[in-house]
Amino acid sequence: MAQQHNAGKGVAHGGKVRRWSPKSPDGPVELLTTISFAPDTSMSIISATPILLNETSIIWSETPIMVKATAEELLTVQPHKILDPEFAVGWNKLPDELKVRILTYNVICEDKVSFNDQWGYTMGGNKDIISYCLMTPEIATLAREIFYSKNIFHVKALPLFEWIGERRTLPLPPRSSLGLIRRLEVAVRVIGWEFTKLRKLTDGRWGFHNLQHIKLTVDLTQHPGIPYSEIPCILGDGLFIQCDGEVDFVGMDIWSFPGSQLIAIIKTKFFFNCINKGLNGVKN
Repeated sequence: MAQQHNAGKGVAHGGKVRRWSPKSPDGPVELLTTISFAPDTSMSIISATPILLNETSIIWSETPIMVKATAEELLTVQPHKILDPEFAVGWNKLPDELKVRILTYNVICEDKVSFNDQWGYTMGGNKDIISYCLMTPEIATLAREIFYSKNIFHVKALPLFEWIGERRTLPLPPRSSLGLIRRLEVAVRVIGWEFTKLRKLTDGRWGFHNLQHIKLTVDLTQHPGIPYSEIPCILGDGLFIQCDGEVDFVGMDIWSFPGSQLIAIIKTKFFFNCINKGLNGVKN
């Protein structure tokens, strides 16, 4: 008979999340990694370790057990094991290259990491970086470095508070992680303060010292009252970006001025690879 209790901290789970289709296998499946069930699907599973359900409850059984998601929500199941001294002994025997490969497999996300998932602390499944920071000091250090250096982070200006109207803020990942981040995507609107914030982000003043690639999405839909002739004035001397990158535009259909000419004007204000080209990346 399966038993159940609430999940605690300081535990190890399986690997990457695997999506399960409605088609059932012929027999029970051994649970070796995280499986995500679509609503109203089921599967018979067997596991040598306890099973964590939706990050909240644990079940275990010596015999196969049928697991089914309700019609209303997803269900995630994953192997669960409380870490003990034997784990530390086994981990320390692994070569460094294998340790890195194991953690890389687990903490690299299919989706971009953003403010919506608290910069990786509520990714779901095994992607929560916090779960690895609760293991051993070595795992915590390696997992944190891999998580921030290998994933893509998405930054977007958001309303500061719903009742303040147009006041917005540009939330960033934890300050201590900014120097580890290599790939970044940033979405901004064509208004002065957002480009001022973007300038500080891209020239390194906010701590993004090791960026390798940045993708900028410029939203032209928010302020149709701004004439195209003011765009160069809003951008000022331009954006001096330390790393390689690209810029994309959305919402060009609102402008009476030909879109291709507007893009050409804006593109003259973006300078990538400024360090390699010897350009001054800091503008006041």
